[in-house]
Amino acid sequence: MALSLNAEQKNIMDLFVNEKLYKIPGYQRPYSWTFDQCEQFYRDLYDAFRRDDDYFIGNLVLAHGRKNKNTYEVVDGQQRIITLWILLYVAHRMFKGLDKLERTLFIEGWTGAEKNLRIDSQVFENDDNHNLSQLSRDNGSDLEQKLSIVKNKKNEIEFSKCSSLIEYNALCFYNWFSYLANNIGNERTIQFIRFIVERVYMLPIELTDEDADKASGQALTIFETLNDRGLNLEDADIFKEKLFNKSRSTNTGNDFIEKWSELKQSCLIIGSKIDDLFRFYMHIIRGLNNEPGYNQNLRDFFTTNDVSPLLIESYDKVLNDLNKIIEAISWVKEASTNKDELSAWLQLINVYTNQYPLYAVVAYIFKHPNPDSHKVVSFLQSLIRYCYYKGATTSVDNEIYSIICNIMHDKDIKDYKQISIENSYFDRLGKMRVPYALLAYYLDNPKGLENFSVDRILSNKDLDLTLDNESSFTETKKMLDSLGNAIVVDCPRRYGTYEKRASYYNVNSDIPAVRRIFALNDFPSFSFIEQRDNAIKNRLVEFFKGE
Repeated sequence: MALSLNAEQKNIMDLFVNEKLYKIPGYQRPYSWTFDQCEQFYRDLYDAFRRDDDYFIGNLVLAHGRKNKNTYEVVDGQQRIITLWILLYVAHRMFKGLDKLERTLFIEGWTGAEKNLRIDSQVFENDDNHNLSQLSRDNGSDLEQKLSIVKNKKNEIEFSKCSSLIEYNALCFYNWFSYLANNIGNERTIQFIRFIVERVYMLPIELTDEDADKASGQALTIFETLNDRGLNLEDADIFKEKLFNKSRSTNTGNDFIEKWSELKQSCLIIGSKIDDLFRFYMHIIRGLNNEPGYNQNLRDFFTTNDVSPLLIESYDKVLNDLNKIIEAISWVKEASTNKDELSAWLQLINVYTNQYPLYAVVAYIFKHPNPDSHKVVSFLQSLIRYCYYKGATTSVDNEIYSIICNIMHDKDIKDYKQISIENSYFDRLGKMRVPYALLAYYLDNPKGLENFSVDRILSNKDLDLTLDNESSFTETKKMLDSLGNAIVVDCPRRYGTYEKRASYYNVNSDIPAVRRIFALNDFPSFSFIEQRDNAIKNRLVEFFKGE
């Protein structure tokens, strides 16, 4: 049978009083609802109860295979259903005569004595499953005793005294129910609880397929479509679960958890996301396998492509490769700050208008750890000749893919010399104005700057751009946007007139050319800007020709 979809609004009783096990897959984030979210949720429920209005709390996207029809993977809605479970559990333990609530919380085994939690969280970071199980062993007296221990002198529950966020939220619900019962009585409070299970609704969207993974994939697609705030799940969340499952199959789950945590910490240190690592990894794997399809979606590549290491390699091999990528990224970032020739060329890679050349650089360092700096500079010059000549465009991706293939197979990289280039090529700069200006500067001053930006020698404030003569206006605008009017400074850009910027740069800049230009006695003329523009273009032409 083909994939099927079912969507029917259900109240909480219909959702929970059955044989369904709600499994939170490992790619989900840990349970994270805060005090404010739980309090607002509780208030919304009680306001609907007081108005005697049905209440809808959102979608629930589920997936399951036909072979295991009572196990439902929760693709979207885990925060809500865990919070609901906590609320109902507290209500069940607080008030007598609510035995039916037990059927919402547990699934009975064949013997009747055996009871399993209705929610099975496989998210390992916060051990949510253990915390839910621990809560399920507390009775009303236990909760009341814990509440008395964790409250401070202001009668507030202190999170630091609770064993987990799940316990903290449970005690908050206990506190709110106690307050409600003291004010409106137990009977009216029980009516409120019945209202929650009978007149609070969700819309479960159920995807069913023979293969549970296919159903899950389709459910993720629906979740992304429904979620108008953007995709909450990062690709790395999906990849994490697949690697975790590999580790569990070899009884090394704890080893994976420790190494994944170290990987996350390393990413924080270098300022990268784990998704970024996998993006670099995808290009490296494609290069190794001469794999076409450079526009393939990141998630699709790692979950469906035959060369994906998540499918064919051990989790340990994947984590080792990701750590090598972290080392490569760290090398690039550190080398970019060394104030030498290598740092200058790396900075030129970083100011390009997209990430594609950086993919090639990280692949190069991944393949050649601790490389010869002269060889790296030569490689970077070739890469910059190609990308800068192409301009601000993502169409460089085709050739970058070829370059990465050559890197991973120890083949020579072209020099990308542009023999026929002329000065007029640099007349229209667009987004390449800053990269070209920095390139021209570093060609004559081949040591990286610690800080840099690109300013204008003359700005709009220096000139009258409301000229009646249209040709004069056009020429003036062209001059202002030219490379001749662009200047690299080693301190933050200064806004204002020429005179104000001149007084600032003469004090704060260590670049002789900056001090020289802004120390001119006379206001820079158009002819000065034009001469400088021609000189810069000539220098760029020499570089692109390889002279």
